[in-house]
Amino acid sequence: MADIQAAWAEQFSADGAFEQAVRAGLGSAPKSLPPWLFYDGEGSRLFELITQLPEYYLTRAEREIFTLSADEIIAVAAGDHPNLHIVELGAGTATKSQILLRAAVRRQGRCLYVPVDVSRTALESAVTRLRREEPGVEVRPLAAQFTDATLRLRHIPPRRLVLFIGSSIGNFEEPDAVELLASVRRSLVPGDALLLGADRKKSPARLLPAYDDGQGVTSAFNKNVFGRINRELGG
Repeated sequence: MADIQAAWAEQFSADGAFEQAVRAGLGSAPKSLPPWLFYDGEGSRLFELITQLPEYYLTRAEREIFTLSADEIIAVAAGDHPNLHIVELGAGTATKSQILLRAAVRRQGRCLYVPVDVSRTALESAVTRLRREEPGVEVRPLAAQFTDATLRLRHIPPRRLVLFIGSSIGNFEEPDAVELLASVRRSLVPGDALLLGADRKKSPARLLPAYDDGQGVTSAFNKNVFGRINRELGG
């Protein structure tokens, strides 16, 4: 894992970014904290548990779509280009995107995959598993915030498919979501593609339990950000 550690050291300074974001967020009116602060090691562990909860339908729905349509998705994104490279924003442990990676390997023999995440724990888990289970996938992890990562997309040769799934776009206020998507667009060239996964409107009876489960896992995930402030910043 030495190459991953080197990438983390070069690409992402978590301590300074974390403190700056907390100071800015808690010093604003109204107070707010950006969603990436949730994903330290403990936060990543809790989020993986959330995706397995019976109330949290999002992960199951996307996995079903990919299972049924992965080959078609890859074929459309690749077109007539011999090599499709896949970049994922907010990759986490990459369990769903692994289905697409397998489809890409079936099509072209090998595939470059760049998982982007602020969580070192999640990236390490993803890289370890993919290198063991998917020998046809070359994994180059990037520990960074999304806005920093989009600047690096242009260094990956075409053709590129950017994944932004899990309805993560919903974590952003509208101006921030627009700017993020615009940043992705500026980094792509004609022929590249973005696969955006977003939830549709739901009845509160279905939506609320997905984010307030009976076991209290989501509550623990949300409150962990305060534990992180205490642990890392002496809050």
